[in-house]
Amino acid sequence: MEECAKGRSYPPAEAQMAFSLVAIHTTSDMLTQVFLDLCAHEDVIQALREEIVAVIQDEGWKKTALYKLKLMDSVLKESQGLKPIKIGEEFYPLFNETSRARGCQIVRWHTHSKGSSILVSSHKMWDPAVYPNPETFDPYRFLRLRETPGHETSAQLVSPSPEYLGLAMGSTLVQDGSSLSTGSRSPCAIFY
Repeated sequence: MEECAKGRSYPPAEAQMAFSLVAIHTTSDMLTQVFLDLCAHEDVIQALREEIVAVIQDEGWKKTALYKLKLMDSVLKESQGLKPIKIGEEFYPLFNETSRARGCQIVRWHTHSKGSSILVSSHKMWDPAVYPNPETFDPYRFLRLRETPGHETSAQLVSPSPEYLGLAMGSTLVQDGSSLSTGSRSPCAIFY
């Protein structure tokens, strides 16, 4: 918080409460949508139960067990994709210290000065060329995609990609200059 305040005074307790409120709000919104989708598509509930029972029997209640809940992850990501908490991703501050010194050339020839803030659209989440029938709830969509070579990790809920910016990433996505599309190093990574 001190870095963002840049020497200005701020009430740390109130700032922490604001962060907590936002976290609770976004989590509540997503879980509410998941429950609504499951109520509308009861056929997937039994498959989810079976997956949970099998994973817990094999792994127990360990953090590593979460990775094996692949259908659950797919359902969560599908619900989020159909009704995300926002339709764009704001990157602020846009550049890390190294790239701030030299500026950054963005895709489509947009140059932004250091400290700029931009909003990147999440429209590809609903692009039929990327995801067939994107308006239709398909609980197995990302499970199938995860089984496709090259998409084992990018189809997970917590993995952003040029086609899917569902989770709030903010400056953490571009702070180190890593490009999500190629895994290569570049001054910044912005997807259109």
